[in-house]
Amino acid sequence: MDKQAVLEILRSNVDRTKEEYNRSKERFLRDATGVPTGLPHPDGALRVELAARAQSAAAVAYANALRRFNQFFLDGAIPEDLAESASSTACSR
Repeated sequence: MDKQAVLEILRSNVDRTKEEYNRSKERFLRDATGVPTGLPHPDGALRVELAARAQSAAAVAYANALRRFNQFFLDGAIPEDLAESASSTACSR
């Protein structure tokens, strides 16, 4: 796998995880604020807790994607999973 392919994969992961983080943030804000009256839905506590967990997980995934992208971009460090994928592809040829 060449460096351009690695860069494209990592950039795609950053874009995908950023979109998921933004969606989860919007869900959390919507669930936390509830309906226009500002009162949460009757199952509001659980709904807000689940939305907060989803947002937290999405933030971690986004941060990991950014870290992997930056390490490759700045240091040329190919993430292990992509390096293994490239070597297994080369071995099967």
